[in-house]
Amino acid sequence: MLKSSSHINLISFFLLILFLCITFIIFATTIIFNVWWIGLIFSLIFIFAICPPYFFTFYVLNENNITIRCGYYKTIIPFDKIISVHQKDCCKIAPSLDSKRIEVVYFNKKNEIKTTYISPNCFSDFLTKFADNVLNSVKNSEAQAESNKIKTSSKQKLSQEKFDNKDVIK
Repeated sequence: MLKSSSHINLISFFLLILFLCITFIIFATTIIFNVWWIGLIFSLIFIFAICPPYFFTFYVLNENNITIRCGYYKTIIPFDKIISVHQKDCCKIAPSLDSKRIEVVYFNKKNEIKTTYISPNCFSDFLTKFADNVLNSVKNSEAQAESNKIKTSSKQKLSQEKFDNKDVIK
């Protein structure tokens, strides 16, 4: 199991500081004008809506899946549902805080193709381990499909032999 937090780039960090300053100014202003409850509402919005992605974004590689957690958003993607994994530089909205990302294309539970982006701290190590886990999962599923095929063909042969033996007895 490999757990990695998200890499935060400079722009994301300055946005967090900007939101913090704005919230502090709003809170101080509302206290001065004796409407402190408005400042409290803005502070709670900041704490519960803006901060969680910055402090609770991480990715966990298990044996069979990857768990992506970003604030209140959580998804688990099994390796056998993954179509492609590759590095991509983009700024789309995703559970990542950096523009250097890993693009993951996969089938969701409804068999629709979905794309998500992640940006782990140890980028190259995480990408290597992630790609290795996906390849191992593909190899294991192919080996399992082959063994199921062999088992099915051997069962068919046994049933055919039993049928042939019944013909010989009559």
